[in-house]
Amino acid sequence: MRLLYSLALVSLSIAANAQVPSYVPTNGLIGWWPFSGNANDASGNGNHGVTNNASLTVDRFGNSNSAYSFNGVDQLIAGNINAISNTASTTVTAWMRYVGDAGGQPYDTYFQLGTYGSHTFAYAYEYGSQAFNLYSFCTYIPTVPLGNLNNAWHFVAIVDSETESFLYVDGNLLASGSGGPAGNCFQGSSAFSIGSANSVTDNQWVTGDLDDIGFWTRALTATEIDALYSAALVPPCVSTEVLTMTGLDASYQTTDGPATLTGTPPNGVFLGPGVSGVSFDPAAAGVGTHTIIYTYVDENGCVNSTGQCTSVSLGIGIGDEDNMPLQGVRVFPNPANGLFNLELELQGMVSLVVFDSRGRQVMNQTFMANGSKTLRVLDLSREAAGTYSLQVSTANGSVSQSLVRE
Repeated sequence: MRLLYSLALVSLSIAANAQVPSYVPTNGLIGWWPFSGNANDASGNGNHGVTNNASLTVDRFGNSNSAYSFNGVDQLIAGNINAISNTASTTVTAWMRYVGDAGGQPYDTYFQLGTYGSHTFAYAYEYGSQAFNLYSFCTYIPTVPLGNLNNAWHFVAIVDSETESFLYVDGNLLASGSGGPAGNCFQGSSAFSIGSANSVTDNQWVTGDLDDIGFWTRALTATEIDALYSAALVPPCVSTEVLTMTGLDASYQTTDGPATLTGTPPNGVFLGPGVSGVSFDPAAAGVGTHTIIYTYVDENGCVNSTGQCTSVSLGIGIGDEDNMPLQGVRVFPNPANGLFNLELELQGMVSLVVFDSRGRQVMNQTFMANGSKTLRVLDLSREAAGTYSLQVSTANGSVSQSLVRE
């Protein structure tokens, strides 16, 4: 029986959020952590976080696996910022929902730059007193009482510059103060932590949820802050159009000829191994189980997708192994301990699918590429050691590569 399914909204939102949204300023952007299924940095700068017991949870829109939850006792995300040495002007934004103070610390740090004791700044919320505490070498805003922000999602932006510093909550300017030291305030450590001060003696754990954290080495304007807050209030736009696709059989051999695919409504894009335009070529797809996706963007710019699975077995004869015109894909390191860097220089809709040696799909992402070189991370750290198959597809063709998980 043909396996026909409609791609889940969760998968679609994860794929859409794997890149920096259009409303996020990229000038001076150091890191953007959307928490869409992992703690990776989506800015392209490679400043990925490593989770330490923190667990994925629903975001403010109700999408599962799209934010991180922290228990206030022993959970955080940590990493290192690449090539940072000047913090004369910075901005940190975050969506947060504090629900308690399980660890009992007065300060619950949601973002810190630098190792504890030599950190440049640490931004925290005091659940008990309902105030923000900004311990920083870069700003002189004192502890700021907020009123009750507990147990609900709120957007917080802290902007520091050499002349003046600002604290915004839900798009509104709440407090300002004199700026930090002229020239720089960087204390030398490029480590960062999310959800804790990352110290054995004074961890300052967050009890609650965090999402969509951004870090810039410049002062964002009030207009940019408002745009970040307002745009992020709207959930991803999913088309209500009912999508169907025909022309794909349940199974093929590598010696079979190409199949013509049809999608409705028309003018969508087919993605997947062996797909070129509206044609599926079993020989180009290769042996294994493949997911072919039909993606459609309606007149309002809203997206929906549907897909089918097909299996390809080895046929008698010689397949055309050169029928893989897709260029601009590089994986490194390979072999790896679980984290593979995927360098892409592609245009248009891109599909990434990873299969294990049994043909089981372990990863599936779809996203728009703008033609510039971007770096993504394939996280197979939770999968068993072995050989996996990566299949990258666009409307112009597909390419497959083996990944060795050590």
